[in-house]
Amino acid sequence: SWLEKRGIIEINFVPRTLKPAAPPPRSRVLSAAELRRIWAVTGSGDDYDRIIRLLILSGQRLREIGELHWSEVGDGMIRFDPKRVKNRSTHIVPLCGTMQAVLGTSANGFVFGRDEGPFAGYSRAQARLLKRLDGMPHWSPHDLRRSFDTGMRDLGVSGDVVESLLNHKPQGARKHYDSSQRIPEKAAALARWADHITGGR
Repeated sequence: SWLEKRGIIEINFVPRTLKPAAPPPRSRVLSAAELRRIWAVTGSGDDYDRIIRLLILSGQRLREIGELHWSEVGDGMIRFDPKRVKNRSTHIVPLCGTMQAVLGTSANGFVFGRDEGPFAGYSRAQARLLKRLDGMPHWSPHDLRRSFDTGMRDLGVSGDVVESLLNHKPQGARKHYDSSQRIPEKAAALARWADHITGGR
């Protein structure tokens, strides 16, 4: 419309085009065996390998982990800056020992990437990782979140605890009253999940 009004084009063809078909809903859920295989090949210690490992262990969103700052980590917890999480709410994730080992230690700056900026180059890093997993059906980092949700429930973890770990807001009347962070329950569930994925290593 902007081009047509200024005489740059004669006809606005957009209203005459068909709306593209909606992409199929994402439904990939990785099995425990697939998650263990990914875990096995991501032990290099480079930033993207560590991000993937932390996504597997925590179920968080890619950018929330990839842009994690050391100021958000302390006392055995990740306390996400509410401005960085999707629903802009308080979100605390306890760190089990395996998660602590993936994070490592530092004084300040971003956990992944350089002190002055977070990790960058997700697409290239993911393509390289998929090559190392030759033969595994395609998956995306967001599929790890769905797999975490499904796998936790299959282990018998309470749905309320899983939803809290994923930082999904309570529905219905509960959203006005339930503000519990469920720290002990989340800590126990994450330790159990880490053992399930790593075999206790």
